[in-house]
Amino acid sequence: MADNIIVSSAWDAVTKGAVKFATDQINAKAFHALVVTYAEARKSAEPKTTSPSGAGGPTMPFGRTKGRPIASAPIDDIEWMLGVVTQSIDDPSKARFRDNNVKLAGLLQARVDTENGVTQTKTSPADSGEDVPF
Repeated sequence: MADNIIVSSAWDAVTKGAVKFATDQINAKAFHALVVTYAEARKSAEPKTTSPSGAGGPTMPFGRTKGRPIASAPIDDIEWMLGVVTQSIDDPSKARFRDNNVKLAGLLQARVDTENGVTQTKTSPADSGEDVPF
């Protein structure tokens, strides 16, 4: 609770500082200091997500929940990252990251499916009654 008050007051300082910066009442360095203070307050108020063994599974590689296990990240962050990563897969300028992005997209999609109650079952063509093409 106290952390939320600190974050809230730091945010108030940033918004007031933005007005002062826009009207040339404070310089960029002073405004930057306000923003850094807010970011530090917000980071310290975030719940710590570490497992006792130190292994929390695959983590979010970037974004506001960077470093947090995919399994415990907010679903809106997961869906946002899935969109970003999916776009990157076909981006020629990010070809060197393609394999990692495909793996990450699979993990993120599995989390979204789990959240939505979708179960994935693996079946072979023989199980489905389809003709096997050989």
